[in-house]
Amino acid sequence: MEESFEKRWSDKETALGVPPDIRANMLSFGGLLLPSEAAPFLSFDKAEDVKRIFEVYGSSWEWSDKDKERLSPYIMIGSDGSGNPICQRNTDKAVVLIDHDDGFNSVSFVNSGVQQLQESLLAYFGERDAERFLSEMQKIDPKAIEPESFWSIEAKVIGA
Repeated sequence: MEESFEKRWSDKETALGVPPDIRANMLSFGGLLLPSEAAPFLSFDKAEDVKRIFEVYGSSWEWSDKDKERLSPYIMIGSDGSGNPICQRNTDKAVVLIDHDDGFNSVSFVNSGVQQLQESLLAYFGERDAERFLSEMQKIDPKAIEPESFWSIEAKVIGA
């Protein structure tokens, strides 16, 4: 039986020498766990809230009905270091990053699902070899490393 994500994450924190007092808490989203924080500058503090973007950013009256309808398929689970929401898209369960600087119009693919996100975070955590990371990602979620996807861009800064 495969070890749980939480155990594998904890083991990696130990192996990398992360002090116990700053280790990530685990948060639940859809029955799966995500670390409260993870490289590269990601936070999953919204994972347990199950809210849409327009319920997190601003007041509901600030959003047009058209924007609410356009953004309703996205459940926010976290954000990147720039404050862009990381969401699960209800239509296909994909994990995406939505750029808040352009009115939440640009959507970038992150992973095919939350389970693939878990494994991608684990593969990225502490990695210093871009080729090894890309090889691991090819097994986890090949679509996640297609050109201009979130992880293909992040792979370029490994070891830089």
